[in-house]
Amino acid sequence: GDVYKRQELVRAVKEVVDVPVISGAGSNDTAHTVRMVEQTQEAGADAVLVVMPYYSRPSQDGVVGHYKAVDSVAERPIIVYDVPGRTGLKVRVETYDRLAELEHVKAVKDATGDLAAAVEKQQRTGLAWYSGDDGLFLPFLSIGAVGIISVIAHVASSPMRQLVEALSLIHISEPTRRV
Repeated sequence: GDVYKRQELVRAVKEVVDVPVISGAGSNDTAHTVRMVEQTQEAGADAVLVVMPYYSRPSQDGVVGHYKAVDSVAERPIIVYDVPGRTGLKVRVETYDRLAELEHVKAVKDATGDLAAAVEKQQRTGLAWYSGDDGLFLPFLSIGAVGIISVIAHVASSPMRQLVEALSLIHISEPTRRV
């Protein structure tokens, strides 16, 4: 039921949009997550967003094992979704080092609220970083995040885009020099 509906949704969205489609494909059950990843990729997803296992609170090795299983079937980029408020997990920086070694892990949706840790994780791993919290989008952009995987952008995409464009203009403009 759930996986079939997800496949149909991915197919339907792919038919009407001309942008990459990222499909949520995660659960606390590794075997179920692997099946969802396989099936959403088959349906045409361009990337998969895989949440850290929730409820079960695996060890750091368990987190890596979960993503290794997903990586073994992945053909598209994997975005790790770190949301400790929902999962109860605090993932160590060293665990991120191990996740970044997996072939298809390319990015992180960071809903930890911890900007300092995000800077360290991003610098150590080289993964693309996305804000996972609408209220922290600007601070995340200021520390090198490449974007946001957002709730509010579904109804207010223009202001979110304007924020990114304004910040990119600041970053690329030549500094004022005194002669």
